[in-house]
Amino acid sequence: MHHPPRPGQTSVKGCAFVKYGSHAEAQAAISSLHGSQTMPGASSSLVVKFADTDKERTLTADASDGRAAGIFNPYDDPVGAYRVP
Repeated sequence: MHHPPRPGQTSVKGCAFVKYGSHAEAQAAISSLHGSQTMPGASSSLVVKFADTDKERTLTADASDGRAAGIFNPYDDPVGAYRVP
């Protein structure tokens, strides 16, 4: 998959999912490839890891919108007590 850059970003990202016949084969691929290369134009090396679980994806999504950090947004208040006219 190719992820185009977000507004204000200049780098692009991509990802791929590979299914191996065994856990040992997958672990061997991770061990040999993770951090082994830096792609042209990239600022960091190749990241190779097991796919995130559903729970990890949920936690990541919550963190990106502030819920996991406990960030309070008064404009999310359903009563509207904090709204500025």
